[in-house]
Amino acid sequence: MQPDLFLAIGSMATVFAGMMFYCASVQQRFFAQRLSGSMGVGGGALLTLCAVVCFTYIMSLTTALFMTVVLLMLWLCLLPPGIALVKSRGEQR
Repeated sequence: MQPDLFLAIGSMATVFAGMMFYCASVQQRFFAQRLSGSMGVGGGALLTLCAVVCFTYIMSLTTALFMTVVLLMLWLCLLPPGIALVKSRGEQR
């Protein structure tokens, strides 16, 4: 298989893992009710593992772990302000 495909799958798995971690938080504003802890954290952990496996196919394990952690940190930093911005624009209309 092509490395670009594994890079895309790993990146999307990291994005969805970050969303699941965020939706399991008490302060989340994405859904009316938060996800259960086992579903949010467990699903996020499985998607993170999937991302590491996909990244390991095209790079070393250390680089794959570092890339996954950086993508998760970036996504978890940008997701809450992004959702707050979209929700505030929706309330103004």
